Amino acid sequence: MEAKKMTLDRILELAQDLSGLAFSSFMVVHLASPIGAAILGGSGGRSSESVASSIQLAGRVVYQDGRFREALFVWIPLGTHLVVALLRRVTRINRQRKIRAQLELRAQAAEDLPPSGRRTRATTQSTAQWLMSYLPSTSHAIAGYVAIPFLINHIVNHRLSASPSLRSFQFVSFNLQQYPLLASIQYAGLLSASLYHALVGLDQVFSRLLPSSTKPPGRKSIASSQRSVSVRLGWLGIIGTVGFGIRKLAREPVPLWMARRYR
Repeated sequence: MEAKKMTLDRILELAQDLSGLAFSSFMVVHLASPIGAAILGGSGGRSSESVASSIQLAGRVVYQDGRFREALFVWIPLGTHLVVALLRRVTRINRQRKIRAQLELRAQAAEDLPPSGRRTRATTQSTAQWLMSYLPSTSHAIAGYVAIPFLINHIVNHRLSASPSLRSFQFVSFNLQQYPLLASIQYAGLLSASLYHALVGLDQVFSRLLPSSTKPPGRKSIASSQRSVSVRLGWLGIIGTVGFGIRKLAREPVPLWMARRYR
């Protein structure tokens, strides 16, 4: 039975890794637009918005050329990653809870408590701690759950509600000019949380796929990935570059006729 549980956990782990890699490839393409605006915007007489929108159009050929490709690169990996993450958390916590209950009963047996007292004490402790056990405890997991409401808001406003003809970075400029505080919080929250979650996750995956010659093969611990210098520098570098690109977009004028369509 334990072997089957471990096999299920490995299958879920593989599904989470593959879905995370697939969605991370979409993130790379998606973030290329504001990065391009930060680096190339304003050079050669091109506005930051035109640079970002041009890169965005090229990126859509990769992940949005038909519904099947978008589903394959975006929706299926995202949905799989969320569902598998919840399944892994529930199955892992239930398994840990059973182990703790068994250890508790053994400890009580060693104290010569009667069987009724053993069960009551173990059940009381389990009931009192069940809610806390389901809450994420690592910054990697916390960042993933924090990103979810920002991601839902982003999908609704930038993908589902907006007309295809209006999906350009002028919409980003309009949001930042019309609702500067709210839009800044939304973009900053989505970028910082999802990027940190992705970088720590990628460090986890690549530590197993590309083992170092000085370290035994196997996945690094979450704590090691969270402390990784490359993860921290990558997060700061990408946050800074994308933030600079979005700041340049916020300063660019939006034509009045286009602003009326966005309202």
